[in-house]
Amino acid sequence: MEQPLVKSAGRVLQIFEIFAQNKRAMRITEIAEKLGIPQSSASLLVKTLMQNGYLDYSTRGRSVQPTMRLTLLGSWINSQVFKAGSMHEML
Repeated sequence: MEQPLVKSAGRVLQIFEIFAQNKRAMRITEIAEKLGIPQSSASLLVKTLMQNGYLDYSTRGRSVQPTMRLTLLGSWINSQVFKAGSMHEML
């Protein structure tokens, strides 16, 4: 298996996939464990994603979860796919 060219970029994508699989808010320690990386590295990745608006931190649960900004990243794809009309018309 090839290693990603930019390790941190690959880890960010893995974080997004972890949330997709678990479908819940998660603590940074749990994210670090699932990635198999030190908590300090996971904390820096999560902090970067928070600063860029892709993750939110909950003080009550001391956990993070994706924001709507992450969800909206691919929202333009639907309009391109369905440019030809509705799904029914395309079928």
